[in-house]
Amino acid sequence: MDKINGRLNAEERHLIKEYILLPYVLTVLEINKKIMTNTPGFKVPEAFVWFYDRVMDTVTHDLTEIKKQLREIGIKIYFVTEDENSLRCMYAFSGYEERMSMVWRLVKAEVTIRLKYYLEIGIKKT
Repeated sequence: MDKINGRLNAEERHLIKEYILLPYVLTVLEINKKIMTNTPGFKVPEAFVWFYDRVMDTVTHDLTEIKKQLREIGIKIYFVTEDENSLRCMYAFSGYEERMSMVWRLVKAEVTIRLKYYLEIGIKKT
C-alpha cells in the first residue's frame, strides 16, 4: 500500500473504519441474542441463538484478519473513545499520528449496513 505524503490510501482507511465498527456489530448481535433468550414466548430461541453465534464467529474472524492486516502494513491504533457526540480513534503510521472521528448517526448507519451484510452471509452459509 503506497503512502503519498504520509497519507493513508482508501483501503487503509477502510481497514481502520472496520476495526472501529466491527466491535459494535458484535455488541448489537450479543444484545439481540440475549433479548431472544430472555423473552418469554419467543419461539425456538435455540435456533436463532445458534444462527447468531455463527454470524458472530464470522465477524470475529474478520476482525482478527483486519487486525493482522493493520499490523502488517504498520498501522497501530492506540485507542478508541466515545463521547456523547462521536466515536473517535487515534492511530499511527509511518511516523505520523492521526485521528478518525464519526458522529453517532454515521456509526449507527454504518453498523446497520454491516449487520445486514453479516446476517445475509449467515443465511447463505446455513
